[in-house]
Amino acid sequence: MSTLAHGSQKNSTLLIELQEDIVIGKIAGVELSINIALPETTTLEPRPVVILIHGGGFIAGDKSSKNQQILKLSKLGFVSTSAIYR
Repeated sequence: MSTLAHGSQKNSTLLIELQEDIVIGKIAGVELSINIALPETTTLEPRPVVILIHGGGFIAGDKSSKNQQILKLSKLGFVSTSAIYR
């Protein structure tokens, strides 16, 4: 699933893309995945990355609860992600 949001940074237009449920591994039959928000600009420079991990003590919570925060960080030029953990 992919969602788009619009933002601006220093007179350039950013198109933020949110990609959800990207599988990064599997442990004991459980798929581990991330949601990632990418700023789309025309830079070749490396970008900082922010990884958010929800709380919940292995009982409650989901990486999707951080989607609004990773979108906000992407508007600032960060590659940002929220991960499910086990």
